[in-house]
Amino acid sequence: MDTDFDTMRGFVAVARRLSFRAAADELGMDPTVLSRKVARLEARLGVRLLHRTTRKVSLTEAGAVYFQRCDDLLSRMADAEAEVSRYASGPTGTLRLALPNLFGQRHIAPLVPEFMARHPALRIELAFSDRMVDLLDLRMDAAIRIGSMAAVGDLRIRRLAPNRRLVCASPAYLARHGAPREPADLAAHRILHFSPFIEGNAWRLARGGSEVEVPVAPVLCADNVEVLRLAALAGEGIAILATFVAGDDLAAGRLVPVLSAWQPPASTISFVYPNAPFTPQKVRALSDFLGEQFAGDPPWDKKKARPA
Repeated sequence: MDTDFDTMRGFVAVARRLSFRAAADELGMDPTVLSRKVARLEARLGVRLLHRTTRKVSLTEAGAVYFQRCDDLLSRMADAEAEVSRYASGPTGTLRLALPNLFGQRHIAPLVPEFMARHPALRIELAFSDRMVDLLDLRMDAAIRIGSMAAVGDLRIRRLAPNRRLVCASPAYLARHGAPREPADLAAHRILHFSPFIEGNAWRLARGGSEVEVPVAPVLCADNVEVLRLAALAGEGIAILATFVAGDDLAAGRLVPVLSAWQPPASTISFVYPNAPFTPQKVRALSDFLGEQFAGDPPWDKKKARPA
């Protein structure tokens, strides 16, 4: 049976004051209208809740039970509304964010103190992993993801920055082994390979409108790009590295681009969060903050790589 909450509030006001007129004044309504609402409630329930005489109103046994239950329910509702309204007034509660390991450590972690200072009422939980997590299953509010992102029904996407990647090696490696001139030349080189590439043991490279897929036989596979960067710096082979990983090394000449006419396909660094009718204030605050921080050219791309 459906009972609208306005009628329930009206009954509770009458039961508390034992007066239709006093309850109507409290609720800002006509006593006759309130009396009709309570009468319809009694008809719906099939029991009399109030004894009425010309001089007084009193609760029946059923009315006393119903009053106790309704008063408790309305009190809980008021508490729930007060609790939830805090989330609409500004970023509060706990913000849970999933981050890719290296990008999170290098480029998000340094920004966290400033975000905390702007929103001191917010609690923050960060989870670092290169695994693609399901936000809903793990009750995450948002994530930073790297790669080609297409909008899907259950996620919203805000693109923060391009993810530029280069084929690169150390000058010492190139001095010993020479530089590949065409993608096919990679077959004769030592390859440092990021194992989560969806292409498997192959590199996809593009030039203009053409694209090639080059099989590789890696001497090192890893699901952590920092290992590949260190191996490349040590002269152990050629790697595909994102500029957010190797930007300083490229600018300093510790690593140099090879096959510069050929680039891995473009991808993006994105802020993603569940697609829901209302975006929580805490998620919107973080989205706007990161958009502000990464506006224009990302900081790791402002230093130019030295040519080979």
